[in-house]
Amino acid sequence: STKNDGKHPWKIPSTVKTGSKYKIKITSSTKKTVTDSSDSNFTITKAGGGGSSLKVSTPNGGESWTTGKSYDLKWSKGDAGSKVKIELLKSGKKSLTISKKTKNDGKHPWKIPSTVKTGSKYKIKITSSTKKTITDSSDSNFTITKAAADTCTMYALVFGLDGSSH
Repeated sequence: STKNDGKHPWKIPSTVKTGSKYKIKITSSTKKTVTDSSDSNFTITKAGGGGSSLKVSTPNGGESWTTGKSYDLKWSKGDAGSKVKIELLKSGKKSLTISKKTKNDGKHPWKIPSTVKTGSKYKIKITSSTKKTITDSSDSNFTITKAAADTCTMYALVFGLDGSSH
């Protein structure tokens, strides 16, 4: 029994077997004749490096990253092939292409450009360059903040590098 609001979060238990013949069936809890199932089958695969699915691991939600600083984007390679595309999503839409084609080695250093706007609705999306259906995004949003003004630089500008005031 769940609220009839058109959505329901579901973490697929690791005990569910992989396969390509799955469907979802939804039935009214008060009117059993009101029911519907998926029109087509969908596939459940195992996550992780040993399986066939590409999986973003960093950032995967909750992180707070700062413009101008470098971070390592990380993922499990799965069977995505030798190259992947990396994109920054904001509110589910492409905000920036980080790399059109980079080696699928599970790690990509990224210095966040100062032009990226602050916000808390960012995700990383990684897609196979050869198999567009093999893709994954961060599970939850992460935040990008602006770098604070460097106080040492400010001090040097006001008082001069030699200690004399200006």
